[in-house]
Amino acid sequence: MNVSANNHLASFAQLVKNSTERFAALPAHVQWDIYGTLRPNHYICKNERQLMAYNALFANQHFAKLIDLFDFVFGRFIKLEKITALQNTTKPISVIDYGCGQGLASMVLQEFNREHQLGYQFEELILIEPSALALKEAVKHNAMYYTHIKQQCSKFDKLTANDLLTQHHVTVHLLSNVLDLPNIDV
Repeated sequence: MNVSANNHLASFAQLVKNSTERFAALPAHVQWDIYGTLRPNHYICKNERQLMAYNALFANQHFAKLIDLFDFVFGRFIKLEKITALQNTTKPISVIDYGCGQGLASMVLQEFNREHQLGYQFEELILIEPSALALKEAVKHNAMYYTHIKQQCSKFDKLTANDLLTQHHVTVHLLSNVLDLPNIDV
């Protein structure tokens, strides 16, 4: 692992650390009130305290699931399925993060790429999220990772084909926050 990978890895850890410290500093009854508003996969964050609480309470769990997923996909799956577009490519790659929340999956993808020295050039990111507040955070969290970020503040049923147009031949689709939604059929 190189120094730049360590710097990038620290950013996710720092995000969680900052959120955890801020959440822990709140009175217990306020923490419980905020926690009571969080219903993973069934809500749209409406205030900054919800975003902070999500990071403090769930981001590390989300991180672990993503690392397991990326280990599988960028390890065995590409070879088993002979996905040539992702084998030894040096071409730029687009990423679409559906229901991105605060953009944690997009962030972890880049950190995983650097930590494992995979060499993928994830350059373009399309963030899709119905919460304008969470989308704003997603853009901020991913600004240092992607050269081009496009944002769509929208629910899935309002997306058009043009909203999903990418600049590059290869696109990675991240659906980590939407697969459990009751109204999503993949």
